[in-house]
Amino acid sequence: MKASEILDTAWTAIAADLKTEHGWYQRRLPIQAPGELHAAILYPGNLRRISIQIPRSMLATLAMPVDTRGFQLQIETDAPAAPTVTANLCETATTSHELFGLLTADLLDHYRLGFNHDKCVAALWRRLLSWKRFFQTLRGDAISRETYIGLFGELTFLNEFLDAGIEGSTVLPAWTGPAGTPQDFSAGSTAVEVKTSVGSAPSTVQISGPRQLDDSGLTGLFLYHVIADFRAGTGTSLSALVDATIKRLGADSDAAILLRDTLLASGLILPDTTPWVTFGFTLQRKEAFKVSPGFPRLTPADLPPGVVDVTYELELSACQPFGCTVPDLTAAMKAEVFHA
Repeated sequence: MKASEILDTAWTAIAADLKTEHGWYQRRLPIQAPGELHAAILYPGNLRRISIQIPRSMLATLAMPVDTRGFQLQIETDAPAAPTVTANLCETATTSHELFGLLTADLLDHYRLGFNHDKCVAALWRRLLSWKRFFQTLRGDAISRETYIGLFGELTFLNEFLDAGIEGSTVLPAWTGPAGTPQDFSAGSTAVEVKTSVGSAPSTVQISGPRQLDDSGLTGLFLYHVIADFRAGTGTSLSALVDATIKRLGADSDAAILLRDTLLASGLILPDTTPWVTFGFTLQRKEAFKVSPGFPRLTPADLPPGVVDVTYELELSACQPFGCTVPDLTAAMKAEVFHA
């Protein structure tokens, strides 16, 4: 039985048994995994939570995510001599039951990936940190259309590296944009900013901040641009591209797990339930540019006193003298960064 079904059954049963006494009403989850797992509902308030036993020895090594918009984390350590402590992951008043259900089912699916208690907790905790980044990234209640389209370009670029023979376990850690780096891909002293345009003959791309095309401290900075048609019922859906990429990486590989974490940190929950799930992309062309002296851009050094940030449109025709082939780009990254 899927974790989502187990949770739904448990919460339905708990809701049917609620009394008038205030507090948490819980039920053990019938999931075969190390440590006890419980689902609970708070009365009054109707907030939900899951509780997971964690080896006490792991507390010092786990990065504790601070409370975020989607959940609160509480650690119970009432019994000093006990070999385990209890981690309570609680729904917040601003989180829908549907979203919290997706979160907790996803966490339990990752928890069951481990081979022992420590591995189970480590897998869950890594995924929990990705959910934290998801809620920090999310504006409103869903991923934006712009970010959704951008993921197509970033996954297309990722597959360029796989096509060039670079291992997924090497390139996935370089997809650093969702973690807040200035460029989408960054490793060593080389970085790549990915832009995705949909529609016919785009003439500009938006540059989000003066650091995005700033090559200070870098030996190589590239701009990779994907142009695609995006409409309902045609082309390759984002889900299909994700599935194909995971298949290339190996469904249960560390690289595939990292890909899922990166997509979640970008704001995409799998399976895709966005308004664009029936839309597809038809790739029209790709182009690449080497950012070097004379490239049209604004950097922090160009900003006058008192101006700390700027977003601007970059005319693509002005970038043509700095064009390079996509194989040139991947070869440069392969040689300079990945030493493959």
